[in-house]
Amino acid sequence: MNIYHNIGDINYKNIMFHKPVTNKIPNYKFFYKIMYDTHIFTLNSVIINVNIDTYTIIEENKKFKAIVQINNNFLESIKELEKNILKNVNSNKQIIYSCYKYLLFNKSTYMFDKIPETINLSLRLSGLWESDTTIGLTTKIYVNDYPSTVKLSNITC
Repeated sequence: MNIYHNIGDINYKNIMFHKPVTNKIPNYKFFYKIMYDTHIFTLNSVIINVNIDTYTIIEENKKFKAIVQINNNFLESIKELEKNILKNVNSNKQIIYSCYKYLLFNKSTYMFDKIPETINLSLRLSGLWESDTTIGLTTKIYVNDYPSTVKLSNITC
Protein backbone atom coordinates (compact mmCIF):
# COMPACT_ATOMS: atom_id res chain seq x y z
CA MET A 1 0.00 0.00 0.00
CA ASN A 2 1.24 3.48 -0.86
CA ILE A 3 0.12 6.64 0.89
CA TYR A 4 0.79 9.90 -0.91
CA HIS A 5 1.52 12.89 1.30
CA ASN A 6 1.40 16.60 0.65
CA ILE A 7 4.69 18.18 1.63
CA GLY A 8 3.11 20.20 4.47
CA ASP A 9 1.62 17.08 6.08
CA ILE A 10 4.94 15.35 6.72
CA ASN A 11 6.36 15.50 10.22
CA TYR A 12 10.10 14.84 9.95
CA LYS A 13 10.11 13.76 13.62
CA ASN A 14 8.08 10.70 12.55
CA ILE A 15 10.88 9.54 10.24
CA MET A 16 13.06 6.79 11.64
CA PHE A 17 15.81 4.66 10.16
CA HIS A 18 16.60 0.95 10.17
CA LYS A 19 20.06 -0.07 11.31
CA PRO A 20 22.64 0.66 8.61
CA VAL A 21 23.65 -1.91 6.03
CA THR A 22 26.70 -1.83 3.80
CA ASN A 23 25.79 0.24 0.75
CA LYS A 24 25.86 -1.40 -2.69
CA ILE A 25 27.27 1.83 -4.13
CA PRO A 26 31.02 1.80 -3.35
CA ASN A 27 31.38 5.56 -2.74
CA TYR A 28 28.85 5.43 0.08
CA LYS A 29 29.63 3.42 3.18
CA PHE A 30 26.19 2.77 4.63
CA PHE A 31 22.53 2.81 3.67
CA TYR A 32 19.72 3.37 6.17
CA LYS A 33 16.19 2.41 5.10
CA ILE A 34 13.53 5.01 6.02
CA MET A 35 10.44 4.24 8.07
CA TYR A 36 7.61 6.73 8.60
CA ASP A 37 5.67 6.06 11.81
CA THR A 38 2.46 7.94 12.61
CA HIS A 39 1.52 5.77 15.63
CA ILE A 40 -1.41 4.53 13.49
CA PHE A 41 0.67 2.93 10.75
CA THR A 42 4.30 2.54 9.68
CA LEU A 43 5.44 2.98 6.08
CA ASN A 44 8.68 1.79 4.46
CA SER A 45 9.15 5.06 2.60
CA VAL A 46 7.65 8.52 2.28
CA ILE A 47 5.89 9.38 -0.99
CA ILE A 48 5.29 13.07 -1.60
CA ASN A 49 3.05 14.66 -4.23
CA VAL A 50 5.19 17.11 -6.22
CA ASN A 51 3.58 20.52 -6.76
CA ILE A 52 3.84 21.47 -10.43
CA ASP A 53 3.37 25.04 -11.64
CA THR A 54 3.08 24.32 -15.36
CA TYR A 55 4.03 21.80 -17.98
CA THR A 56 4.48 21.93 -21.74
CA ILE A 57 4.02 19.00 -24.12
CA ILE A 58 6.03 18.83 -27.34
CA GLU A 59 5.76 16.14 -30.01
CA GLU A 60 9.15 14.71 -30.91
CA ASN A 61 9.80 11.64 -33.11
CA LYS A 62 6.27 10.26 -32.63
CA LYS A 63 6.67 10.58 -28.85
CA PHE A 64 5.42 13.29 -26.52
CA LYS A 65 7.85 15.13 -24.29
CA ALA A 66 6.50 16.85 -21.19
CA ILE A 67 8.65 19.62 -19.71
CA VAL A 68 7.62 20.25 -16.12
CA GLN A 69 8.12 23.38 -14.00
CA ILE A 70 8.13 22.49 -10.29
CA ASN A 71 6.67 25.02 -7.86
CA ASN A 72 9.34 27.16 -6.09
CA ASN A 73 7.59 26.96 -2.71
CA PHE A 74 7.58 23.18 -3.05
CA LEU A 75 11.32 23.22 -3.78
CA GLU A 76 12.01 25.27 -0.65
CA SER A 77 9.80 22.95 1.41
CA ILE A 78 11.70 19.91 0.11
CA LYS A 79 15.01 21.54 1.02
CA GLU A 80 13.74 22.27 4.54
CA LEU A 81 12.38 18.73 4.96
CA GLU A 82 15.63 17.24 3.67
CA LYS A 83 17.64 19.43 6.08
CA ASN A 84 15.47 18.46 9.06
CA ILE A 85 15.61 14.74 8.26
CA LEU A 86 19.38 14.75 7.83
CA LYS A 87 20.03 16.89 10.92
CA ASN A 88 17.80 14.53 12.89
CA VAL A 89 20.36 11.79 12.23
CA ASN A 90 22.68 13.70 14.60
CA SER A 91 25.70 13.45 12.33
CA ASN A 92 28.57 15.90 12.03
CA LYS A 93 28.93 15.01 8.37
CA GLN A 94 28.31 17.47 5.55
CA ILE A 95 24.69 17.40 4.37
CA ILE A 96 24.25 16.94 0.63
CA TYR A 97 20.83 18.18 -0.51
CA SER A 98 20.66 15.60 -3.31
CA CYS A 99 16.87 15.62 -3.61
CA TYR A 100 16.55 19.42 -3.64
CA LYS A 101 19.47 19.89 -6.03
CA TYR A 102 18.14 17.27 -8.43
CA LEU A 103 14.70 18.90 -8.56
CA LEU A 104 16.18 22.40 -8.85
CA PHE A 105 18.94 21.89 -11.41
CA ASN A 106 17.82 19.00 -13.61
CA LYS A 107 15.34 19.70 -16.34
CA SER A 108 12.20 17.75 -15.50
CA THR A 109 11.49 16.15 -18.88
CA TYR A 110 9.41 13.01 -19.31
CA MET A 111 8.56 11.01 -22.45
CA PHE A 112 5.20 9.42 -23.29
CA ASP A 113 3.86 7.28 -26.15
CA LYS A 114 0.65 9.31 -26.24
CA ILE A 115 -0.40 12.73 -24.99
CA PRO A 116 -0.97 12.44 -21.24
CA GLU A 117 -4.25 13.79 -19.89
CA THR A 118 -2.42 15.12 -16.87
CA ILE A 119 1.03 15.03 -15.32
CA ASN A 120 1.41 13.93 -11.70
CA LEU A 121 4.85 13.61 -10.14
CA SER A 122 5.64 11.79 -6.92
CA LEU A 123 8.86 11.79 -4.96
CA ARG A 124 9.73 8.71 -2.91
CA LEU A 125 12.15 9.13 -0.01
CA SER A 126 13.48 5.62 0.54
CA GLY A 127 16.61 5.95 2.60
CA LEU A 128 19.73 7.76 3.67
CA TRP A 129 23.22 7.13 2.37
CA GLU A 130 26.40 7.90 4.28
CA SER A 131 30.01 8.25 3.18
CA ASP A 132 33.06 9.04 5.29
CA THR A 133 32.33 12.78 5.17
CA THR A 134 28.79 13.31 3.80
CA ILE A 135 25.17 12.18 4.15
CA GLY A 136 22.15 12.54 1.87
CA LEU A 137 18.77 11.08 0.97
CA THR A 138 18.07 8.42 -1.63
CA THR A 139 15.00 9.31 -3.67
CA LYS A 140 13.14 8.35 -6.84
CA ILE A 141 10.83 10.37 -9.06
CA TYR A 142 7.67 8.74 -10.40
CA VAL A 143 5.32 10.13 -13.03
CA ASN A 144 1.58 9.49 -13.36
CA ASP A 145 1.76 7.00 -10.52
CA TYR A 146 -1.99 6.43 -10.41
CA PRO A 147 -2.37 3.43 -10.15
CA SER A 148 0.77 1.86 -11.67
CA THR A 149 4.35 2.98 -11.21
CA VAL A 150 6.72 3.98 -13.99
CA LYS A 151 10.18 4.65 -12.60
CA LEU A 152 11.80 7.50 -14.50
CA SER A 153 14.70 8.58 -12.35
CA ASN A 154 16.75 6.96 -9.70
CA ILE A 155 18.66 9.57 -7.76
CA THR A 156 21.56 8.63 -5.56
CA CYS A 157 23.91 11.58 -5.21
